Amino acid sequence: MKSLQIQPNKAAFDAILNAFAKRGAMEQVPALLEDMKESSLPDVETYSTLVKGFCNAGSLDRALKIFKGMQVREKCSPGEVVYNELLGGCVKESRPDEALELLGEMRTTAVPPTSNNLGMLVKLLARCRRLDEAFAMLEDIRNEFGVKIDLQVYNRLIQGCFHNGQANKALAVYDKIKEEGPPMPDIMTYTALVRGLVRMGILDKATELVRCAHGIGTSNHAGDPGLDPGCLEEVVAALGGPDSERGMELLSELRGRGQVRGALDQSGDTIQWSNGDVWHRATSSRI
Repeated sequence: MKSLQIQPNKAAFDAILNAFAKRGAMEQVPALLEDMKESSLPDVETYSTLVKGFCNAGSLDRALKIFKGMQVREKCSPGEVVYNELLGGCVKESRPDEALELLGEMRTTAVPPTSNNLGMLVKLLARCRRLDEAFAMLEDIRNEFGVKIDLQVYNRLIQGCFHNGQANKALAVYDKIKEEGPPMPDIMTYTALVRGLVRMGILDKATELVRCAHGIGTSNHAGDPGLDPGCLEEVVAALGGPDSERGMELLSELRGRGQVRGALDQSGDTIQWSNGDVWHRATSSRI
């Protein structure tokens, strides 16, 4: 187009930039951006695409530089999409300080953080062993914006608690979900809790939550979420397998809730879960 002296329009430039951004191939962008500037074509959408591209390429510093320049040149709030891309870059490069700074800017510019924003921040802070800051951040957001914390964010927080070896805090989040509901704990909530407790060797509480997940011992059985079958297998294996006293007791209760079908076969080697998977004693795994 240049050799034929055909001036690309903004749609053409945007198409090329999007292609680079999706592939994270940003080495040719500076020259392309200079061509755009000659035609006064860069706008908010252009800079948003550049932020996305540099985040995908693992160049958070370049993305942040463009983000700052975008605020100065365009004199506008970048919006939720750009913040999501930058926060994703912070998670990818494990940079919690920059992530919290971005959250501060969102609050200053009255851009309310989305569930996706908060979930990424919780994941990052927990991974960096800054769990208390994750709890404080969510409380601040709740008070400042008057929003209810999403169940998926709480599920991320539960996972973060176990990542930091804080089973009691994970159980406190569970209690908070029940207190604030609806929505009530879902299959992901119970799976994260039970799996975390099993891996920390807290089997009595894990078994109690398995029962809760299936409405055993509760007055209201409506909408009991259950557990991921793989998680249930982990519990039974930790209790000694389906032929152990504790394993058989739990399976007997769950059979009444429809989570498992039938009993051990005549040889005592297998048991079938409600999703059709078969547990095999010899390998302690599904077949």
